[in-house]
Amino acid sequence: MKRLNVVMLAIIVTVVLLFSGCAVITNIFDPLPDEYKDGVDFSRDYPDDELELYDDALVFEADEEEDEEITLKYGSEDELDDLIDFYEDMFDDNELTVDETDEGKDDYHAEGSGDGFKFEIDIEEASGDYETRVFKTVVEVTIEFYEVGEETLQNMQGFWLICGLAGEISDEYRMSGQAMVVDGMKVTFYRDFEVDTTDNDFSFDDDDTIRYVDDGEEQTSDVTFETIDGIEYMVVSEGGVSVYLERSSESEMMFYYVEKEMGADILEKLEGFWLACGYEDEIGDEYRQAGKAIEFYSTYMDFYDNFESDSYGNEFTFVDDDTIHYIEDGDEYIIDITFETIDGMEYLVMTNEGVSVYLEPSSYSDMFMYQTASTGDLVYLNDDLSDADLEYYISDIEWYLTYIYYPDGSYEFSETYNRILFDYYYTGECDTDENSFEITWYIYDSIIYIDFGNDYTETYLVDYESDGTDAYLYLFDAELGYDDYALVYIPG
Repeated sequence: MKRLNVVMLAIIVTVVLLFSGCAVITNIFDPLPDEYKDGVDFSRDYPDDELELYDDALVFEADEEEDEEITLKYGSEDELDDLIDFYEDMFDDNELTVDETDEGKDDYHAEGSGDGFKFEIDIEEASGDYETRVFKTVVEVTIEFYEVGEETLQNMQGFWLICGLAGEISDEYRMSGQAMVVDGMKVTFYRDFEVDTTDNDFSFDDDDTIRYVDDGEEQTSDVTFETIDGIEYMVVSEGGVSVYLERSSESEMMFYYVEKEMGADILEKLEGFWLACGYEDEIGDEYRQAGKAIEFYSTYMDFYDNFESDSYGNEFTFVDDDTIHYIEDGDEYIIDITFETIDGMEYLVMTNEGVSVYLEPSSYSDMFMYQTASTGDLVYLNDDLSDADLEYYISDIEWYLTYIYYPDGSYEFSETYNRILFDYYYTGECDTDENSFEITWYIYDSIIYIDFGNDYTETYLVDYESDGTDAYLYLFDAELGYDDYALVYIPG
């Protein structure tokens, strides 16, 4: 009887095995390897404080390549979506840089970097016999270690000449003679074409932020690289200001020193507004009334023709100590520059191909008076002036408060000091006895809006008149208009 029971038990086990399929047979004859039950050890260098593993992670595979790269494979009993949510929250919480993510129906991929390492993460549903017997989801993490700022440091090496500010590239900046030489982790600074400090150590706070000491003060700067018109520039940004530098050398920099020194004496005398007043040493109002002028500033010149701006920001360079070169309207000019004194007045003389034009120190407001004198224009308060007319009449003149005008047509002198300048760029200045302001302005429907900053704006009904010789600017109350008194300004 006892033997029969043993036989029956064997038969039952055999039947169960037959009907339960291969899995049961496999589980008996192919048990789980230890790594799928107990996990494996992995490198202590893995940055688990920044790139954490999921809570129930069991690492069943770990590879390490000479302290440069670590690859872990681990499984979890939770669903794919749970692990995706975990990693995306962790990226934000640990302030990791994520360069790329790709989420599919059954998988997820992410790439990015942390402090001194780059990572790739792939998450997918478990597959294969061992994985599916233990996990629902499998994660592969690859870590590649690198030095912070390594790529930026490599690109920084060499001689860099400052050539621009805020994206504007110009010889004006090159002629400042400022440069930096990066050699390893040390930087040498040039100022005014000469070495200022040498071998200043710097370090990286992150991949594109350096820290160094200059003139005894610690500085931090962001360092990036930008390509403009096919040329790569190094961009050093600090406090919201971005300086552009180009690859150069000390010898190349010195060419700009020669150019800077060339014409330096004349450049200093050129600064300012010059009104054309003569031709071939003949000086007279007939030339002034043509409204031609040049304003020089730095290494740029603005042209005026017929009392209106003709072109702005024309860059010029010196060919020699008293000859300049510039391009206007696509035409190239070589101009000899001299100064000549006639009847005690010094004039700027510009000569091109034997033809000399005489210019005198002036201002836009002075030039404007020749316009009214030449045209004899009479403008009255009751004339219908457009917003464009008003802008034209009041721009680029220094206006000084002089009178108070009353609706009955009477005037009295104002005892209050006020100076206003409205320039063509819709900016300007306003001075009182106590304060000075930088302003912006515009005119709409005969109302001038003057913004003093800090959310403070004044509005006036604006008008203008001229008797052919003198000009007057009227500012009325914006609501009462001509029924109230007006502040009356005249050119200074």
